[in-house]
Amino acid sequence: GVCSDDCKDTSTKFFIGSDVRNCEWLRLRPHLKSETCFGSAKAALYCPETCDVCDGPKNQPTPAFSPSQLLSIHSTVASHGDIICDDDPYGLFFVPEINQFQRCVWLAARPEYHKTLCDPSYDQSTAYSVCEETCKACTDVCEDTTGRFHVGNVLRDCLWLSLRPHMQERHCKPDQEAFLTCPETCNTCDLPPSFTPVPSPSPLEATFCDDDKFGSFYVHDLDKLEKCVWLAARPDRIDSLCAENSGSDARNICPETCGVCKDECTDSSNKFTIEGKIRDCLWLSLRPHLHGKTCAEKNVELACPETCDACDAPST
Repeated sequence: GVCSDDCKDTSTKFFIGSDVRNCEWLRLRPHLKSETCFGSAKAALYCPETCDVCDGPKNQPTPAFSPSQLLSIHSTVASHGDIICDDDPYGLFFVPEINQFQRCVWLAARPEYHKTLCDPSYDQSTAYSVCEETCKACTDVCEDTTGRFHVGNVLRDCLWLSLRPHMQERHCKPDQEAFLTCPETCNTCDLPPSFTPVPSPSPLEATFCDDDKFGSFYVHDLDKLEKCVWLAARPDRIDSLCAENSGSDARNICPETCGVCKDECTDSSNKFTIEGKIRDCLWLSLRPHLHGKTCAEKNVELACPETCDACDAPST
């Protein structure tokens, strides 16, 4: 068939088992197309050109593929099995209003942004294609539960796990409690029921307390968004911004800094070397995009257990 110039593969990633893949990976493996395009991965949703979804009758151009036509491709895929509808846990989209890149969990928590960012004709952001489920570009019946699961000696919930894609590989394995507790975050709805359920965690009191390291809240007098590390460094602003009637979202974004909850996990004042430069935990906490790589260094993890979520790691 003839594929329209506008019928292109997207940059959205998808899961093959527990591995994250993209259209380029699939294009280089034509022997996997049949299974991957219309199997559990539903890659045809994201790779219409590679999967030949664009193809029509000979010598007749196919209508252009655009975000607003994702649902029609869903119907093509649906004939091969149940629809899988997920946000991209690793994907980022641009938010012009705050001049920042954000993830789908940020958008899901802020419905006031949905009307603008989720408009398929809005050309300043790719939120519609990155966050298909949040933007209601598709739907499924897979939802996380309100239950909690053990991470080491503390209890966590699915929101905590959804905010940490780098920890999902560890905690979403079939022998982990989160596998059944958080089917949406762990994509377990997308897998065949070939596992044995694990016991649910006992109803212990949760002992964790963390600020949202990716979240931002509004500071009225500055007319700008700030992160929790900004607030933690300004104790004179905590009472006013953390008040329930402050009009700022600081209390929800920064529960630990605001004193809404507390735990025993704190960073130390120890220094460490990163690429030949002396750094501290405050420097690292301001750069959440470096946590995965930098916290893998044992000396950094020991110095900054709060920033590195080391208090939450299983005991060894």
